[in-house]
Amino acid sequence: MGLLGKGKRRSGKPGVAAMLALVLCVISPLTAASAEEKPEEAQDITVLLDGEAVPVTNAWQMRDNRLYAPIAQLAKLFDAQIRWDSKNDETTLETALGDRVVLGDGVPVVYFNDARYRLSAPPFLDDGRLYVPVRDAAEMMHAKVVWDGATRIVQLVSVAPVAVTEETDLAAILEQVGISEAELLMRNELDHPDDIKAGNTL
Repeated sequence: MGLLGKGKRRSGKPGVAAMLALVLCVISPLTAASAEEKPEEAQDITVLLDGEAVPVTNAWQMRDNRLYAPIAQLAKLFDAQIRWDSKNDETTLETALGDRVVLGDGVPVVYFNDARYRLSAPPFLDDGRLYVPVRDAAEMMHAKVVWDGATRIVQLVSVAPVAVTEETDLAAILEQVGISEAELLMRNELDHPDDIKAGNTL
């Protein structure tokens, strides 16, 4: 009986230790995973709008080598009006040039005027702010983005509308606005380059 009792006491101690080890093993991977999922804040970047430094009041973020910023901040930089729909977790922009843009949390497409287009990555909510890929958002508001990873400077360059004439060449337009043919057509809700006519403003 005495030997049996001692055996029971010895078997109890390793059981507690094993349980503690199991708990630690479960917690540690979760902690590591949380650390890995936390996005990199891009607070040390410099943002230039048409050559002038602008303050970045909320942290921009890098995810998968893509720069994101709060859409409300970008809208303010480009004089766009913004409205938030908390019921559907989506925001509507009215750009300075009169375009209507609708973006939703986790939605991989943007509603641009009366058409839908796929984004390079879906927007996401973080700390009550809707973050969008900077390049996508800038192009919607008639601007282009130049990113210098070495100096961590992002340049936002406004693109003025182009008045099309009989002498206007499509290649010259694309060079002037600094975007691709597909992006130009999307921005102006056109299906084909032949739809660009004299008198249009792109």
